[in-house]
Amino acid sequence: MNIVVIEENQAAVMKMKEMLKKIKGISIQVFDQMDKAHAYMLQEKQVDAVLANVQALLAAQTERKPSIFFQKDILVVAMIECDDEIEYVLEAEAFDYIRKPFTTTELISRIRLAYRQKQRTDESKRMRIVHIEKDRQLLELKRKMEKDLQLARCIQEGMLPSSIYNEEICVYGKYIPSSQLSGDLYYWNQVSPHKYAFIVIDVMGHGVAAALVAMSIRSLLPGLMMRVTDPLRVVYELNRHTLRLFENRSYLTAFYGVVNTKRKTLEYVNAGHPPALLLEGREMKRLKEGGIPIGIVPQFSYKKEKLQFSGPVYLAIYTDGMIEATGGEWESYVERILPNCRSFQEFVQQLEGKMNHQRFGDDDMTFVGMHIF
Repeated sequence: MNIVVIEENQAAVMKMKEMLKKIKGISIQVFDQMDKAHAYMLQEKQVDAVLANVQALLAAQTERKPSIFFQKDILVVAMIECDDEIEYVLEAEAFDYIRKPFTTTELISRIRLAYRQKQRTDESKRMRIVHIEKDRQLLELKRKMEKDLQLARCIQEGMLPSSIYNEEICVYGKYIPSSQLSGDLYYWNQVSPHKYAFIVIDVMGHGVAAALVAMSIRSLLPGLMMRVTDPLRVVYELNRHTLRLFENRSYLTAFYGVVNTKRKTLEYVNAGHPPALLLEGREMKRLKEGGIPIGIVPQFSYKKEKLQFSGPVYLAIYTDGMIEATGGEWESYVERILPNCRSFQEFVQQLEGKMNHQRFGDDDMTFVGMHIF
């Protein structure tokens, strides 16, 4: 404990030093003037309490000098001689006072009280600094994470395929993530003349973890869809890959299909995904043939359906985020507006408008629209 004593009377100083020596580990610094004490405390980091003659406090207050005591959170015990001086002590914002003459017990108890309060004040100040630093670090980490998430989202969006508009087929996709990153994914590619493969995936959950799984699946798709093409073989390969990498810690639903625009055929497998909607003329068909989600069990017999169509058809594929966001009305909405659309562009615009209106859902929302001539 480091104590500063401000007292001009040397006899009183000697007596107080004898009294205070009974406090174990105490260090006493004595000054006969306030200015000298100020100069010491400006340089000394650790001063635990000040024992000051009331006259020294009054002199500093009269001269309106800056109070080093309170700038450094130092507690002052004032020594007074009469009740009239109590008011001055309080105005000087001293922590405590002791009346002369005082006993050793009185002096030690006052100093120890001031010391304990100083310790509590210092601890409170230290904890505030710690909390401020933690808050600063958390804010900095949050900013860095947001920056990283924005970059990751740009990369994720950059890996989505461009729309297709030609004399055979139109394909368009849109997704709205529930957070910075999405577990939804769509991809398509022309695998041979007049033949187009496409897939829509919804990884369990959303956010960073789901996005990492989706990006892992995305890296496989170009080679897999060009090499294999057949919906059953693609789904089996995805199931094997998902189980090998994620060991039942994640699963996904998927709708995978292959369109042959020359032969007017659509082959698909629906692996636990919401039924796609196929409109030919005025007839709407729900495409749900397939099996369970991918990544649940090693061996499962998926079923493939092959459809033959004669004229132009519309196909709408979506994830369950659309169903949740619309309170289960998404499918009926598509069935209602799709037969009345005069063009593929009108169809896309109406569904985009619905998605944007429902963009505050808790799950990722994805839609892929297709017009096969």
